[in-house]
Formats: sequence, C-alpha cells, structure tokens
Amino acid sequence: MIFKIVTTTFFAFAVLQVVSARLYCDCEVEYAGHDPEFMLTEVRRTVYKEYETVRVELEESDCGSDASSPRCIEQRSLLEDLWDARFALDDFLCELNVSIVSRMRDAYATYGGSANADYARLLNELWSDTETQLKPYLVTFREHLARPRSFMDNMFEGVQSTVKGFLGGISVC
Repeated sequence: MIFKIVTTTFFAFAVLQVVSARLYCDCEVEYAGHDPEFMLTEVRRTVYKEYETVRVELEESDCGSDASSPRCIEQRSLLEDLWDARFALDDFLCELNVSIVSRMRDAYATYGGSANADYARLLNELWSDTETQLKPYLVTFREHLARPRSFMDNMFEGVQSTVKGFLGGISVC
C-alpha cells in the first residue's frame, strides 16, 4: 500500500514538473519533427509500465511460508534493487527533463519557433542528445528488470518439476 502511494506521488511529481516546465517555457512548440520532451515522456511511460508489471509479478510470487528462506530473502533483495533502480532512473529523467525544457526554451527564444530551419535543426540535435543520454540508463534499468524475471522463471521451473515429481514424471504441460 505504501509503495502504491509513493509511486503515485512520484508520478504526480513528474506530471507537475512537465506542466511547470511548459509554463516556464511559455512557448507553443509546433515542431513537426522530433520533440525530445515527448520522446522522454513516452520512454518514461513505457519503462514505468514495464517496471510496474515486473514489480507486481515479483511481489505476488510465492516464496514459501518461511520468510527467512533463501528464496524469500532473494525476493526482498530483488524488490529493493528494483526500487533503487527506479529511484535512480527517476532522478536522471527529472534532470534530463529540466535540461531538455531549458534548451527548448532557449532555442525558441533565439529562433522564434518551428518555422525557422535553425530551430528545427537544434531540436533534431536535442533529440539525438536525449537519445544518447537515455540509452545507458535504459540498458541498466532493463538489466534490473531482467533479474526479477529470471528469478520468477526459476521459481516457475521449480514448481513445475515438483508437480512432475508428485505425478510420477507425467508431463503437466
């Protein structure tokens, strides 16, 4: 329950940052090419959806009745690592968002809008810079997502072999 409250709070904080950044920019960006802020928003949405799916599956996976079992300890450790990775990604995305909005505002102030070719070129450069900065963080974050998935796959294989043992080697699947 506390986790959902904290997650909702972070999401609300991110939305407020985007809204305040747009107000601070005080410009209508009608750029037909790449919008780096939109890309960042879409990446954030996709990654958080993946994160939430993995987190829920990991929390709902049954590690047994003994809380001190190695499986339960590993499950808690994976949840903590996942949580830490989410915080690190949140921090990075917030900093990157501020940088993007600042550079977009400067470009708009300098070139006056999307009708200017230099403005479009600058936004394309910003798009490329944003992609370059995002990739290492996303790779690391996806590695953090892969560990719980592997853990859950191993748990499923363990349950499946136990069921096969009870049924005398009869294939269940």
